[in-house]
Amino acid sequence: MAPRARVAMYKVFWSNYNSGGVSATWADIEAAVNRAVADGVDVISLSLGGLDPSATYFSDLPYFYAQAAGTVVVYASGNEGAPPYSSSIYRTISNFSPFYLTIGASTVSRRYLTNLTLADGTLLTLEGLGGGTVNTQGVGIVDSLLAKLSSVTNFKAQNCYGASLDVAKVSGRILVCQYGGGITIDTKVTEAVARGARALLVTNVPESARYFLPYDSRLPVMYVDAAAATTIRAFIRSQTAPTASLASSYVTDNSAAVAPVTASFTSAGPVANPSVAVAASYPTNDILKPDVIAPGVSLWGAWRGASLAMKATAQFDMISGTSMATPHVAGISALLMQRNPTWTAAQVMSAIMTTASTTNNLGNPITTSSGAAATPFDMGQGHVNPEKLLDPGLTYPAAAAHVLNFLAGQSLSKTRLLVSSRTKLKAIPAYNLNRPQIAVSRLRGTVNVTRWVVNVAGTASNYTGVVVPPQGVSVTLYPPSFVIEPGKTQVFIVELKVTNVSSSGFSFGSLTWNDEIGHSVRSVIAVQPASL
Repeated sequence: MAPRARVAMYKVFWSNYNSGGVSATWADIEAAVNRAVADGVDVISLSLGGLDPSATYFSDLPYFYAQAAGTVVVYASGNEGAPPYSSSIYRTISNFSPFYLTIGASTVSRRYLTNLTLADGTLLTLEGLGGGTVNTQGVGIVDSLLAKLSSVTNFKAQNCYGASLDVAKVSGRILVCQYGGGITIDTKVTEAVARGARALLVTNVPESARYFLPYDSRLPVMYVDAAAATTIRAFIRSQTAPTASLASSYVTDNSAAVAPVTASFTSAGPVANPSVAVAASYPTNDILKPDVIAPGVSLWGAWRGASLAMKATAQFDMISGTSMATPHVAGISALLMQRNPTWTAAQVMSAIMTTASTTNNLGNPITTSSGAAATPFDMGQGHVNPEKLLDPGLTYPAAAAHVLNFLAGQSLSKTRLLVSSRTKLKAIPAYNLNRPQIAVSRLRGTVNVTRWVVNVAGTASNYTGVVVPPQGVSVTLYPPSFVIEPGKTQVFIVELKVTNVSSSGFSFGSLTWNDEIGHSVRSVIAVQPASL
């Protein structure tokens, strides 16, 4: 997104020899963030996270300091899907604080496909990509269960455990292997390569897992849904010597394909259980997350491989996750800061949020992977719009002193420890933090929400507010319109009043300030109406 930007990398992950994976400590992450800010970086991109039930807004103070220093922090929302996460922790969003942008993942219309033709003429289109182009015409195809060594169990053979298959039955053939079984795709590929397979078909891959299956340069690997798997296995068992043809992989970018769609794995709001009162300083639904979504499905990136075998050959990988979406927004933030060097970090975040799109490439509302309309809990303000954000019209600033007042509203005693005794603090509720969205949980009666904006356009404008009220809530603006000069600030109040309580959940609406020259500054309204 910002090809001429300079990149500094700070190491926080280390090998964990007990688990065989990698891990990071909060101390290392905090040290890296502090070091980056001290070094003068403009944007910090963090494709990491973890669900810590003890985390509070005060746990994220390094990001508050980064924002106060003018550094934009961009964080992945997580890959845990929609809440509830477990019995002990409700939220699935790892990174919930207002000091940074929290990014969800969306799909693109591009897909990587390969056609498999069975000898009986059945044509199946599979997802996946081999190492270069593959064109295996009329080679054998074998189910791993039929190629097992006599000394291993059916379970291990079906799932392609290491040393479970007969090389004489696999070598030179397309191998069909079951997904899962407690082992990784990499283990299955290693077994297929060791037994001389020409390609690997991994069957019964659930949609949510399919996004994360890695490209492997050692062997063409295709992913097969349950219906196609049944067809393939029935064909194999109906033939004495089954054969199939695997054509060259190809890329399709169909403009008619619906995109973006919120990815099924992307962590969604709310960040707190709406039916349970939230303790002070813990994540509150008065701070809406995620902030925006960005492309995060089937994207290419530099890659060292998930194992020693892959590290020997892999340089790039096609992977998915909010970790892929986050750098998109980090790059966009860098471009926006270069264009507007006097803006604060909060203003950069504001421009990205208020200009986000809520419609897909067909002009219809963005949906989730299930086809339902996406809500702000799924996509935040919407899908990032790199062109529109260059001229947002208005931005929502948030000076450090104001954010300290938000923290004081969470815990005055803890906030006092952060400042000198002479600093005046005025505790404010979370919903009055000057963010480009409005969220009020457990709204009873009437609440007045205060916001202010700065005109960052080069001309004076006359803005009029357009409200789409959430169900069960009336929304009144004071003032309903205003004229604002370049560089000037306008304060306004949004009165939210409960008119009907039909459920205990949230309802959604929006406030959009429109001017006469095309600026459209949109804010989500999320309200949970409650009885008095």
